[in-house]
Amino acid sequence: RIRYHTIDAPENNEKWGTVAYETNRDLVEGKTVRIEIDRPARDQYGRILAFVWIGDIMINERLVDDGLAKVFLIKGEAKSKYLSVLQAAEERAKGATRGLWTPQP
Repeated sequence: RIRYHTIDAPENNEKWGTVAYETNRDLVEGKTVRIEIDRPARDQYGRILAFVWIGDIMINERLVDDGLAKVFLIKGEAKSKYLSVLQAAEERAKGATRGLWTPQP
């Protein structure tokens, strides 16, 4: 099992969870992906932490840029290779009020 490195998306039962799930599925299902491992290589549940690529698109970044995931760091862990890229994507999503950053009614 693989978990996207440095990001956290809502669960299916949470707001935006279903959209995040379906978007991810549409992006990767049935496609050839490239997996890039950074440190740490596994999470506390033994899942592989990875940056997932389809061509030159990093899916981790795409989900954050679409407002369907947030940057997620675990205290005490080394900063990931793409932290600044993911933080920039989160700022773009916030600035455009996409997904998780949509104002509450």
